[in-house]
Amino acid sequence: MRLGFTPAALIPILLTACASTGDGGEVRTGWARYAEEAPPPPGPLQGALSVPTPSVRPYPEREFTAEEKAFFDSAWSAFKVDAPEWPDLKERWRAVGPEAEGLLAWNLYRGMVAARAGGALRLSERARKELVLMGEAAVPALVAGLSVRAVRREDGEEIRVGQEVLHEAAGALSVIGAASVPGLMDIAGSGEKVVAREAVGALGNIGDPRSEALLLRLADDPDAETRAAAVLALRRFGDGAARGRLVAALEDPDSFVAQRAAQALVTEKRTDAVPDLVVVLERGVREGRIFSVRASSWALQRLTGQNLGSDAAAWRRWAEKNP
Repeated sequence: MRLGFTPAALIPILLTACASTGDGGEVRTGWARYAEEAPPPPGPLQGALSVPTPSVRPYPEREFTAEEKAFFDSAWSAFKVDAPEWPDLKERWRAVGPEAEGLLAWNLYRGMVAARAGGALRLSERARKELVLMGEAAVPALVAGLSVRAVRREDGEEIRVGQEVLHEAAGALSVIGAASVPGLMDIAGSGEKVVAREAVGALGNIGDPRSEALLLRLADDPDAETRAAAVLALRRFGDGAARGRLVAALEDPDSFVAQRAAQALVTEKRTDAVPDLVVVLERGVREGRIFSVRASSWALQRLTGQNLGSDAAAWRRWAEKNP
Protein backbone atom coordinates (compact mmCIF):
# COMPACT_ATOMS: atom_id res chain seq x y z
CA MET A 1 0.00 0.00 0.00
CA ARG A 2 1.28 3.44 -0.88
CA LEU A 3 -0.36 6.41 0.73
CA GLY A 4 2.02 8.97 -0.73
CA PHE A 5 5.23 9.19 -2.70
CA THR A 6 8.96 9.08 -2.14
CA PRO A 7 10.80 12.01 -3.74
CA ALA A 8 13.58 10.59 -5.85
CA ALA A 9 15.99 13.26 -4.70
CA LEU A 10 15.64 12.06 -1.11
CA ILE A 11 16.21 8.36 -1.75
CA PRO A 12 20.05 8.40 -1.72
CA ILE A 13 19.94 10.17 1.62
CA LEU A 14 17.33 7.90 3.17
CA LEU A 15 18.83 4.62 2.04
CA THR A 16 21.97 5.24 4.06
CA ALA A 17 19.91 5.06 7.20
CA CYS A 18 19.97 1.27 7.37
CA ALA A 19 23.49 0.54 6.22
CA SER A 20 25.16 -2.70 7.29
CA THR A 21 28.44 -4.52 7.24
CA GLY A 22 29.71 -6.32 4.19
CA ASP A 23 30.96 -9.89 4.10
CA GLY A 24 34.37 -8.81 5.33
CA GLY A 25 32.97 -6.87 8.27
CA GLU A 26 33.90 -3.48 6.82
CA VAL A 27 31.38 -0.82 7.72
CA ARG A 28 29.60 0.88 4.85
CA THR A 29 29.50 4.57 5.59
CA GLY A 30 26.21 6.27 6.16
CA TRP A 31 24.56 8.61 8.62
CA ALA A 32 22.64 5.78 10.23
CA ARG A 33 24.99 2.84 9.82
CA TYR A 34 24.27 -0.05 12.15
CA ALA A 35 27.39 -2.19 12.05
CA GLU A 36 26.52 -3.74 15.40
CA GLU A 37 23.18 -5.09 14.17
CA ALA A 38 22.76 -8.12 11.94
CA PRO A 39 19.19 -8.05 10.60
CA PRO A 40 17.72 -11.41 9.60
CA PRO A 41 16.99 -12.12 5.94
CA PRO A 42 14.16 -9.87 4.80
CA GLY A 43 10.69 -11.25 4.35
CA PRO A 44 8.85 -11.34 1.04
CA LEU A 45 6.86 -8.16 1.65
CA GLN A 46 7.74 -5.23 -0.56
CA GLY A 47 7.63 -1.56 0.29
CA ALA A 48 9.40 1.75 0.19
CA LEU A 49 8.84 4.56 2.63
CA SER A 50 6.20 6.86 1.33
CA VAL A 51 6.13 10.32 2.74
CA PRO A 52 2.89 11.85 3.77
CA THR A 53 -0.58 10.60 3.45
CA PRO A 54 -2.96 13.10 1.82
CA SER A 55 -3.33 15.01 5.09
CA VAL A 56 0.38 15.23 5.98
CA ARG A 57 2.77 17.62 4.30
CA PRO A 58 6.14 16.27 3.15
CA TYR A 59 9.45 17.40 4.54
CA PRO A 60 11.11 20.07 2.41
CA GLU A 61 14.17 18.97 0.42
CA ARG A 62 17.56 20.40 -0.48
CA GLU A 63 21.09 19.22 -1.08
CA PHE A 64 23.28 19.25 2.00
CA THR A 65 26.84 20.53 1.91
CA ALA A 66 29.81 18.26 2.56
CA GLU A 67 30.30 19.96 5.92
CA GLU A 68 26.68 19.38 6.90
CA LYS A 69 26.87 15.72 5.90
CA ALA A 70 30.04 15.29 7.95
CA PHE A 71 28.29 16.83 10.94
CA PHE A 72 25.24 14.60 10.54
CA ASP A 73 27.49 11.54 10.36
CA SER A 74 29.33 12.52 13.52
CA ALA A 75 26.13 13.38 15.39
CA TRP A 76 24.46 10.11 14.40
CA SER A 77 27.44 8.15 15.68
CA ALA A 78 27.02 9.97 19.00
CA PHE A 79 23.34 8.99 19.11
CA LYS A 80 24.08 5.32 18.53
CA VAL A 81 26.44 5.08 21.50
CA ASP A 82 24.27 7.37 23.68
CA ALA A 83 27.12 9.83 24.02
CA PRO A 84 26.62 12.64 26.57
CA GLU A 85 27.01 15.26 23.85
CA TRP A 86 24.07 13.85 21.82
CA PRO A 87 21.41 16.24 23.20
CA ASP A 88 23.46 19.27 22.16
CA LEU A 89 24.30 17.73 18.79
CA LYS A 90 20.63 16.95 18.21
CA GLU A 91 19.66 20.58 18.76
CA ARG A 92 22.39 21.73 16.39
CA TRP A 93 21.15 19.20 13.80
CA ARG A 94 17.59 20.46 14.02
CA ALA A 95 18.76 24.06 13.85
CA VAL A 96 20.25 23.43 10.39
CA GLY A 97 16.73 23.76 9.01
CA PRO A 98 13.50 21.89 8.30
CA GLU A 99 15.20 19.73 5.67
CA ALA A 100 17.72 18.51 8.24
CA GLU A 101 14.97 18.01 10.79
CA GLY A 102 13.15 15.77 8.34
CA LEU A 103 16.32 13.79 7.73
CA LEU A 104 16.72 13.26 11.47
CA ALA A 105 13.16 11.98 11.76
CA TRP A 106 13.68 9.53 8.87
CA ASN A 107 16.97 8.32 10.37
CA LEU A 108 15.37 7.75 13.75
CA TYR A 109 12.46 5.79 12.27
CA ARG A 110 14.70 3.67 10.05
CA GLY A 111 17.05 3.26 13.00
CA MET A 112 14.16 1.95 15.06
CA VAL A 113 13.36 -0.60 12.35
CA ALA A 114 16.98 -1.74 11.94
CA ALA A 115 17.62 -1.92 15.68
CA ARG A 116 14.47 -3.98 16.25
CA ALA A 117 15.37 -6.35 13.44
CA GLY A 118 18.82 -6.84 14.94
CA GLY A 119 17.60 -7.30 18.49
CA ALA A 120 19.04 -3.99 19.74
CA LEU A 121 15.94 -3.15 21.77
CA ARG A 122 17.49 -0.36 23.83
CA LEU A 123 18.59 1.43 20.69
CA SER A 124 15.14 1.01 19.18
CA GLU A 125 13.53 2.42 22.30
CA ARG A 126 15.87 5.41 22.33
CA ALA A 127 15.01 6.13 18.71
CA ARG A 128 11.30 5.98 19.54
CA LYS A 129 11.73 8.36 22.48
CA GLU A 130 13.65 10.81 20.32
CA LEU A 131 10.82 10.79 17.78
CA VAL A 132 8.33 11.55 20.54
CA LEU A 133 10.52 14.41 21.75
CA MET A 134 10.58 15.83 18.22
CA GLY A 135 6.81 16.18 18.43
CA GLU A 136 5.01 17.46 15.36
CA ALA A 137 8.23 17.40 13.32
CA ALA A 138 8.28 13.60 13.58
CA VAL A 139 4.70 13.07 12.40
CA PRO A 140 5.40 12.69 8.63
CA ALA A 141 8.06 10.02 9.25
CA LEU A 142 5.94 8.09 11.77
CA VAL A 143 2.79 8.22 9.64
CA ALA A 144 4.74 7.13 6.59
CA GLY A 145 6.29 4.35 8.65
CA LEU A 146 2.81 2.99 9.34
CA SER A 147 2.11 2.81 5.61
CA VAL A 148 4.75 0.23 4.66
CA ARG A 149 5.80 -3.26 5.66
CA ALA A 150 9.49 -3.15 4.69
CA VAL A 151 12.31 -0.64 4.25
CA ARG A 152 15.38 -1.01 2.05
CA ARG A 153 18.99 -0.98 3.07
CA GLU A 154 21.49 0.85 0.88
CA ASP A 155 22.45 -2.40 -0.85
CA GLY A 156 18.85 -2.97 -1.95
CA GLU A 157 18.01 -5.66 0.59
CA GLU A 158 14.89 -5.22 2.67
CA ILE A 159 14.30 -5.12 6.39
CA ARG A 160 10.81 -6.16 7.28
CA VAL A 161 8.91 -3.74 9.51
CA GLY A 162 7.66 -5.96 12.29
CA GLN A 163 4.34 -5.57 14.05
CA GLU A 164 6.09 -4.35 17.16
CA VAL A 165 7.59 -1.42 15.22
CA LEU A 166 4.18 -0.52 13.79
CA HIS A 167 2.79 -0.60 17.31
CA GLU A 168 5.61 1.58 18.63
CA ALA A 169 5.15 4.08 15.79
CA ALA A 170 1.43 4.31 16.54
CA GLY A 171 2.21 4.69 20.23
CA ALA A 172 4.62 7.53 19.51
CA LEU A 173 1.94 9.28 17.46
CA SER A 174 -0.48 8.82 20.36
CA VAL A 175 1.90 10.64 22.70
CA ILE A 176 2.52 13.43 20.18
CA GLY A 177 -1.23 13.93 20.14
CA ALA A 178 -3.39 16.30 18.11
CA ALA A 179 -0.84 16.94 15.35
CA SER A 180 -0.95 13.21 14.55
CA VAL A 181 -4.70 12.98 14.05
CA PRO A 182 -5.07 13.84 10.31
CA GLY A 183 -2.41 11.34 9.23
CA LEU A 184 -3.72 8.66 11.58
CA MET A 185 -7.19 9.13 10.12
CA ASP A 186 -5.76 8.57 6.63
CA ILE A 187 -4.17 5.32 7.79
CA ALA A 188 -7.25 4.20 9.75
CA GLY A 189 -9.47 4.66 6.72
CA SER A 190 -7.05 3.10 4.25
CA GLY A 191 -8.49 -0.41 4.29
CA GLU A 192 -5.10 -1.95 5.14
CA LYS A 193 -6.32 -3.91 8.15
CA VAL A 194 -3.09 -4.42 10.10
CA VAL A 195 -1.94 -0.81 10.03
CA ALA A 196 -5.51 0.54 10.21
CA ARG A 197 -6.03 -1.16 13.57
CA GLU A 198 -2.82 0.38 14.90
CA ALA A 199 -3.97 3.82 13.75
CA VAL A 200 -7.41 3.28 15.27
CA GLY A 201 -5.81 2.43 18.60
CA ALA A 202 -3.74 5.61 18.47
CA LEU A 203 -6.81 7.69 17.66
CA GLY A 204 -8.58 6.19 20.64
CA ASN A 205 -5.68 7.10 22.92
CA ILE A 206 -5.75 10.70 21.67
CA GLY A 207 -9.54 11.09 21.81
CA ASP A 208 -9.68 13.97 19.36
CA PRO A 209 -13.24 14.90 18.27
CA ARG A 210 -12.14 15.02 14.63
CA SER A 211 -11.82 11.24 14.56
CA GLU A 212 -15.13 10.28 16.18
CA ALA A 213 -17.16 9.99 12.98
CA LEU A 214 -14.52 7.73 11.42
CA LEU A 215 -14.35 5.52 14.51
CA LEU A 216 -18.14 5.21 14.57
CA ARG A 217 -18.04 4.07 10.95
CA LEU A 218 -15.24 1.58 11.61
CA ALA A 219 -17.18 0.19 14.56
CA ASP A 220 -19.49 -1.28 11.87
CA ASP A 221 -16.65 -2.63 9.72
CA PRO A 222 -17.14 -6.18 8.34
CA ASP A 223 -13.80 -7.19 9.90
CA ALA A 224 -14.33 -8.17 13.55
CA GLU A 225 -10.84 -7.13 14.68
CA THR A 226 -11.31 -3.70 13.15
CA ARG A 227 -14.70 -3.38 14.85
CA ALA A 228 -13.15 -4.36 18.17
CA ALA A 229 -10.36 -1.80 17.82
CA ALA A 230 -12.80 0.96 16.87
CA VAL A 231 -15.19 0.11 19.70
CA LEU A 232 -12.40 0.30 22.27
CA ALA A 233 -11.19 3.56 20.72
CA LEU A 234 -14.62 5.12 21.29
CA ARG A 235 -14.08 4.95 25.06
CA ARG A 236 -12.64 8.48 25.12
CA PHE A 237 -15.71 10.05 23.55
CA GLY A 238 -18.32 11.02 26.10
CA ASP A 239 -21.29 11.87 23.92
CA GLY A 240 -24.43 9.90 23.32
CA ALA A 241 -23.40 8.62 19.89
CA ALA A 242 -20.33 6.90 21.26
CA ARG A 243 -22.17 5.51 24.27
CA GLY A 244 -24.95 4.17 22.06
CA ARG A 245 -22.49 2.46 19.76
CA LEU A 246 -20.68 0.86 22.71
CA VAL A 247 -23.94 -0.46 24.12
CA ALA A 248 -24.90 -1.84 20.69
CA ALA A 249 -21.51 -3.52 20.40
CA LEU A 250 -22.27 -5.54 23.53
CA GLU A 251 -24.59 -7.57 21.28
CA ASP A 252 -22.06 -8.04 18.51
CA PRO A 253 -21.94 -11.67 17.29
CA ASP A 254 -18.17 -11.69 17.82
CA SER A 255 -17.24 -12.23 21.47
CA PHE A 256 -14.07 -10.11 21.22
CA VAL A 257 -16.03 -7.08 20.02
CA ALA A 258 -18.50 -7.48 22.89
CA GLN A 259 -15.63 -7.76 25.37
CA ARG A 260 -14.00 -4.62 24.01
CA ALA A 261 -17.28 -2.72 24.32
CA ALA A 262 -17.60 -3.74 27.98
CA GLN A 263 -13.98 -2.81 28.58
CA ALA A 264 -14.49 0.61 27.01
CA LEU A 265 -17.52 1.36 29.21
CA VAL A 266 -15.75 0.24 32.37
CA THR A 267 -12.46 2.00 31.62
CA GLU A 268 -14.18 5.36 31.34
CA LYS A 269 -16.61 4.61 34.20
CA ARG A 270 -19.69 5.12 32.02
CA THR A 271 -22.22 4.68 34.82
CA ASP A 272 -24.73 6.49 32.61
CA ALA A 273 -24.85 3.28 30.57
CA VAL A 274 -26.08 1.12 33.47
CA PRO A 275 -29.79 1.22 32.48
CA ASP A 276 -28.89 0.22 28.92
CA LEU A 277 -26.64 -2.54 30.21
CA VAL A 278 -29.55 -4.02 32.17
CA VAL A 279 -31.67 -4.03 29.02
CA VAL A 280 -28.89 -5.75 27.06
CA LEU A 281 -28.50 -8.34 29.80
CA GLU A 282 -32.24 -9.06 29.90
CA ARG A 283 -32.38 -9.44 26.13
CA GLY A 284 -29.27 -11.61 26.12
CA VAL A 285 -30.72 -13.98 28.71
CA ARG A 286 -34.06 -14.10 26.92
CA GLU A 287 -32.53 -14.78 23.49
CA GLY A 288 -29.63 -16.95 24.63
CA ARG A 289 -26.88 -14.53 23.57
CA ILE A 290 -24.10 -15.78 25.77
CA PHE A 291 -21.54 -13.20 24.57
CA SER A 292 -23.75 -10.23 25.42
CA VAL A 293 -24.77 -11.79 28.75
CA ARG A 294 -21.16 -12.18 29.79
CA ALA A 295 -20.10 -8.75 28.57
CA SER A 296 -23.04 -6.80 30.03
CA SER A 297 -23.02 -8.58 33.40
CA TRP A 298 -19.26 -8.09 33.74
CA ALA A 299 -19.60 -4.37 32.95
CA LEU A 300 -22.51 -3.99 35.40
CA GLN A 301 -20.51 -5.56 38.20
CA ARG A 302 -17.47 -3.38 37.57
CA LEU A 303 -19.47 -0.16 37.22
CA THR A 304 -21.73 -0.64 40.24
CA GLY A 305 -19.69 -2.77 42.62
CA GLN A 306 -22.63 -5.17 42.91
CA ASN A 307 -22.07 -8.91 42.67
CA LEU A 308 -25.28 -10.07 41.03
CA GLY A 309 -23.70 -12.20 38.34
CA SER A 310 -25.88 -12.64 35.26
CA ASP A 311 -29.19 -12.64 37.16
CA ALA A 312 -31.15 -10.26 34.94
CA ALA A 313 -34.12 -10.05 37.33
CA ALA A 314 -31.85 -9.13 40.24
CA TRP A 315 -30.17 -6.45 38.18
CA ARG A 316 -33.57 -5.03 37.17
CA ARG A 317 -34.62 -4.80 40.81
CA TRP A 318 -31.33 -3.12 41.75
CA ALA A 319 -31.59 -0.63 38.88
CA GLU A 320 -35.13 0.37 39.85
CA LYS A 321 -33.99 1.06 43.42
CA ASN A 322 -30.90 2.95 42.22
CA PRO A 323 -32.00 5.13 39.29
